[in-house]
Amino acid sequence: MSKNTKPDNLEREIAALPDALKAAHVPDESKTVILARYVHGVTESSWNEAAREYQLSKWHARETDEQSKELGDGPDELPISPFRDVAGALTKNMFDKQLRREVLRLNRNGGSLTLISLAIADRKRLNTALGEATVERLENLLGSTILKRLEDCDSLGFLRKRQYICSLPGLGQLAARNFAEKIKNDFEDAARPFFPTGGISAGHGANCAIGIVNVPQGESGTVPDLLKRAKTALELALNKDKTLIYQEGAFSPLENPTLVQSSEKRFLFFGGDTE
Repeated sequence: MSKNTKPDNLEREIAALPDALKAAHVPDESKTVILARYVHGVTESSWNEAAREYQLSKWHARETDEQSKELGDGPDELPISPFRDVAGALTKNMFDKQLRREVLRLNRNGGSLTLISLAIADRKRLNTALGEATVERLENLLGSTILKRLEDCDSLGFLRKRQYICSLPGLGQLAARNFAEKIKNDFEDAARPFFPTGGISAGHGANCAIGIVNVPQGESGTVPDLLKRAKTALELALNKDKTLIYQEGAFSPLENPTLVQSSEKRFLFFGGDTE
């Protein structure tokens, strides 16, 4: 560990910051960046208290998600940030906090919410044909592909190692299916250059599995329960041979040709009690 990461050496860097900012300044007020660094030996609470005492109102501290680091959730090339304002994938801790806010909004104001979990399909086959490093690049590519489809109200995070999750407020069942299919097609197109004609073949190229959990108007749920459902939906999607898309619910538009529930079908076609 470099001695420059110690708190007692941080003062020198902060003192040099004004000159560095002046040298880097470009006369464009519309541009804004967040400058960040890791400081070992400083806690979030101790820094925020010191910042208040020394009137550093615009300097904030955010704890890193050590658990995500240990799991290796974050790909090397995809932008990952503990800050909600940065366009990229949120750390697991920050995504959970963001999802908790969305659930609170549902409880207060109603509305709908969709969680979409995604992962590279048939990873073992791709790893054998292309190698681990190339498959990791494909996982980065999947994350970048998802980001391009998200709007400002949406969030991207990590469900667990090598698996992404999106929070999409206001998205219903049909819109969720459309979103999932677009991501799937986008990723297939983007991954095609990884499979040149001739040479090593990985079969049908790269694809992604997608699990969809819908929380419709009038319903809610806890964050742990929603995340558990998202994991289950993705596992089921990974085991679907053709579509690789699984949408939670026995009568979802992804699983059946109509929205008629099974009990209603029994009544319509066979007669008798729907119970």
